[in-house]
Amino acid sequence: MISLASMDASGNAALSEPADWLVRLSPLRSTSGTSEVVARVRRSADRRTCAAVLSLAAAGEYSCSVFLRGEPIDGSPFLLNVRAGQVDARRSGLDDTPGSLLDCCAGQEGRFALVCRDSSGNRVAQGGERVAVQLRCLANGLAQRAAVVDQGDGSYVVRYRPEVACEHEVHAWILRRTTPTPAHDGTESAGGGGGGGGKEGRVRWAEEEATAMAMGGMPC
Repeated sequence: MISLASMDASGNAALSEPADWLVRLSPLRSTSGTSEVVARVRRSADRRTCAAVLSLAAAGEYSCSVFLRGEPIDGSPFLLNVRAGQVDARRSGLDDTPGSLLDCCAGQEGRFALVCRDSSGNRVAQGGERVAVQLRCLANGLAQRAAVVDQGDGSYVVRYRPEVACEHEVHAWILRRTTPTPAHDGTESAGGGGGGGGKEGRVRWAEEEATAMAMGGMPC
């Protein structure tokens, strides 16, 4: 949402109607393929200003042109940077860069990259997610946990060492932190100190509902 306020020639606040405004966003090169967007303008809650409401699916840079009664306002067009939203595991998965998924031999270490995206498919530019990855051998049904290294840019390097030379399934989850619950069994919470008779809170991690990343079979 973009706040819009009109002024007279002396710099005093002046009234304007939503119909007086035009806010138009044009994607720059980083958002190529996205069409021009015209924002919906409405009166703000204070009834003295207006607000431009817009919904953009593609992250990237936009040129934002603002017009009042057909004339561009001072400084228009502006540069608007739209960042990716919250990570959606259903849109996240293997890095689609050529060569990102490597075959390996049994007993040797292999690695590949996972990338996090938001619900619109935009790649997230920062790390910090708790990612769990598991390899499941289709020959014997056994599973083994893989090591995950956060690269800090929305990608995660997965290191694994298969024991059997056959096709494996890769399963990955993004874990979400749940509300701490009282621990009644004497277990200390992380960072808990001594003294006091209060109940300790134990942090629990749970798989985000329906957010297992979709993975195919992987030959090893």
